[in-house]
Amino acid sequence: MKRTTIQCDKCGKQISKSNYDKHINGNNCKLKLHDEIIIDPNSLQENGLYKCPHCEKEFNKMGIKSHIWSMHVEIGINMRKNIEKKPSPLKGRPSPLKGKQSPLKGKQSPLRGRIGHKYTEEEKQKQSIILKKAHSEGRHPGWAHINTDKNKRSYPEKFMIGVFERNNLYEKYTIIEKMPFSKYFLDFAFIEIKLCVEVDGKQHYITPEAIEHDRIRDEFLISQGWKIYRINWITLCNNAVEEIDELINFIDNINYSTNRFYNIDEVKWRQKIPQYKIRNNKLNQDKEIFNHKTKEEYLNIIRKEFEESQQKYVEEILNSDIDFSKFGWVNKVAKIKGITPQKVNGWMKKIMPDFYEQNCFKRNETNINSIKKIKEEIEKNKEVKKQNIEIKINLILNSNIDFSKIGWIKEVTKILNITSPKVSKWMKRNMLEFYENNCFKRKIN
Repeated sequence: MKRTTIQCDKCGKQISKSNYDKHINGNNCKLKLHDEIIIDPNSLQENGLYKCPHCEKEFNKMGIKSHIWSMHVEIGINMRKNIEKKPSPLKGRPSPLKGKQSPLKGKQSPLRGRIGHKYTEEEKQKQSIILKKAHSEGRHPGWAHINTDKNKRSYPEKFMIGVFERNNLYEKYTIIEKMPFSKYFLDFAFIEIKLCVEVDGKQHYITPEAIEHDRIRDEFLISQGWKIYRINWITLCNNAVEEIDELINFIDNINYSTNRFYNIDEVKWRQKIPQYKIRNNKLNQDKEIFNHKTKEEYLNIIRKEFEESQQKYVEEILNSDIDFSKFGWVNKVAKIKGITPQKVNGWMKKIMPDFYEQNCFKRNETNINSIKKIKEEIEKNKEVKKQNIEIKINLILNSNIDFSKIGWIKEVTKILNITSPKVSKWMKRNMLEFYENNCFKRKIN
């Protein structure tokens, strides 16, 4: 059977007979009038907002249409009035816990000492003494749970375990993960040859405190007869084959090899290269430049190449008919550059900083300037009022008014140009001592 439908007079949609009443009386009918509203471009103000032609209120481009439709169109007003707030289903019902006591009232919390408990200084000192003894005697449990639970290992640790298994190192040596040694923990300890293999992430060289901690740790292990082999995780991801071959050769020739460390400054600098060069597959060329030039010179070369590639966009923007002194220039520049409007301000600050500061419209700066002007006007008005008050006080004092008798208020009104009920308030505010000592006041029984 074919479904019989009815065309809605408001929105023009085809709706079934059973849902027609719900569609008209509910909120599902989206009127064409909302989309057919035309905004006058002359209503755009200097602050970037549009002025309503009916009530002269200001809205942005997204809100002006909905305001006109819901406040100044008959159908929209009626639809807005028909929307009713549904009452809460729990309104008027009593609370289920009313009149009952908490089961934990008067008892000690079961989480005391775990969550939210603040230890005293005596408790902290006891714990520190116990931990120091455990570290010195080698009794600290360390990361024993990681050795038993494989799901709690990090991805670099799982990767290194796979490397050791593929090269049959577990058959040759006894390898212990996170082995406690004094107050430190070794990532991978080869017991027979006393070798410590460490896999380092960013946290090992992101701060000078971390670098100093690792240096002291390495010196202590070397003094105890251990050999150290440190691997940077980022370089291992980029050059996995070379790094693994170097590690295996180090282990095979352990009697003739010394400690192995990576260059921290080079690793930090390498992390910034992908933003400019690795995307263009020029890593080999970067290695040659890095070997012959310093970091600052190399970055200057990259900046010059980037600025030269952006010159064609700068010429198009300068030769265009865009009015940068008004709101809306950002969307036009975004079309020329081929980026989102959110990135235009940052691009202009990098490539065209002088032009951006002098010629471009900025919404926040206009608001700040308008606020400054308002404050200056308020201060000027205060100074003018003070001067006028001083002039009026001098006129009152130099006049021949007898303030000890009835009638002085009418004569003062001629000088101040205000009504007689306001004279006493003005005198209390500006001439309080004179008013209390010299002026006649009618007594009220």
